[in-house]
Amino acid sequence: MDGYVSKPITKLQLIEEINRVVVKQQSRNIWSATNMSAPGDLLLTAEAPGVGESMAFADFDSAEAMKRWGGEGDLILELALQFANEAPDNLESIVRAIQARNFAEVDAIAQAMVGSAGNLSATSVDLALRHLIEVAKEKDAHAASNQVEKLTWLIPKFKIALMAWADSR
Repeated sequence: MDGYVSKPITKLQLIEEINRVVVKQQSRNIWSATNMSAPGDLLLTAEAPGVGESMAFADFDSAEAMKRWGGEGDLILELALQFANEAPDNLESIVRAIQARNFAEVDAIAQAMVGSAGNLSATSVDLALRHLIEVAKEKDAHAASNQVEKLTWLIPKFKIALMAWADSR
C-alpha cells in the first residue's frame, strides 16, 4: 500500500494523499530517467509534505504567470512543459556535479533552472532551487543532495498543477 487516510476523511485529505503518492512515484520516475540511483530515502520512506506544509507555497501561480507572459497561456504551457521535461537531465547533471564536488557547476545549473522556474511562476521549485544555490555556495554536498531530492518531487507537483490549470482554461 502506498498511502493511507484514516476515517473520517475530508476531501482535502484525500486529494493531498493521492497527490503525495503520485508525486512520490513521479519522483522515482525522474530518478529512473537519469539512469542514476535515487536517494535511499526516496526508495522506501521519502514523504512529500503533509497537508498543512504542502499548502504553504503554490506549486504554480497561474495568475502571476499569465500577468508575466501577457496572457499567453499556450506559451506558458509550452515553456513550462519544456522546463519540466528537461528537469531530469538537469538534476542528473547536478547530482554528478555534487558527487564530483564541483559546486560551481551545481550553482551554474541551478542558476539557469531558477531563472526559468521564476519566470514560469513555479513558486515551490523556485524556492528549492534558490536554497540549492545557497548550499552550493557553502559547498555542503549533503544539503545539496537533499535539495535535489526535494526537487524530484516538487517538479512533478509543478507539472501536475500546470496540467490542472491547462485543463481548466
